[in-house]
Amino acid sequence: MQAHSSPSAQRDWKRGMALARQARWPLAAQAFSRATRAAPQDSLYWVNLANAQRRAGDLPQAVESAQRCLALQARDPLALRLLGDASLQLHRYADAVAAFTALEAAGHSETDALLQHGSALLALGRPAEAAAVLLRALALEPALVRGHALLADACRDQGLKREAVECMKTVLALEPGNLEALSHLSFEKRHLLDWTELDADVATLCAQLRAQPADRPCVAASFSLLSLPVPPALQLVAARGEALASTRGVQALPAVAPASRKGSHRIRLGLVSHDFREHPVSQLL
Repeated sequence: MQAHSSPSAQRDWKRGMALARQARWPLAAQAFSRATRAAPQDSLYWVNLANAQRRAGDLPQAVESAQRCLALQARDPLALRLLGDASLQLHRYADAVAAFTALEAAGHSETDALLQHGSALLALGRPAEAAAVLLRALALEPALVRGHALLADACRDQGLKREAVECMKTVLALEPGNLEALSHLSFEKRHLLDWTELDADVATLCAQLRAQPADRPCVAASFSLLSLPVPPALQLVAARGEALASTRGVQALPAVAPASRKGSHRIRLGLVSHDFREHPVSQLL
């Protein structure tokens, strides 16, 4: 696919492509942006701009550029893919589902996009629909570890705990060292009053946590571990590893100097949570 517009737009587009090949995404985005200004009716420039902006981490602008491309080329598969991906990262789950649904309707069923589609549906609390999408992904690639893990979540959210356990067993068969899957598996087996292999599961979990470097991000399903007989020191290892994984790439806010309050030494706390509703967190507080 090549651009057919003004010479200046083509020069900027070629410059952007050269920068993209070097993974210099912010500069590539600038070049593609100049191309769109010179030739705003060329969908190719907009989709390239959306891709560079997404790669550079400018997700809101990537969404806008993908939408501009789709306004010109309604079924452009790359624009739909970029729109779905950027929307998912921005937690705009309904927008992501709409983009991935349109992508499939246009005849494109890539496993990565199907997994993202399933993730967005799970985030919207639509596990049955998510399961149907994830099964389509697994039909294309049966050994897809992430697909089986997400399918386990979809089954669990529908109350299908036995099916969820089987999905997690499949994850462990494909990836024996998956700490997150083993934690979830042992947790869900207790819900089924299945005490078989409890000692072996816990021993394996403890051994993996002891071998976990203190500074390495690790998703260990630390909440699930709380209900298992895992020593507190290893619970802390799991929590720290998960905190590192959750905040990877997040820039810390600048430190704020505490305001002086003469005559008062009361400590003031601010609490942030997504569970201030009918939930144990708010009830316990």
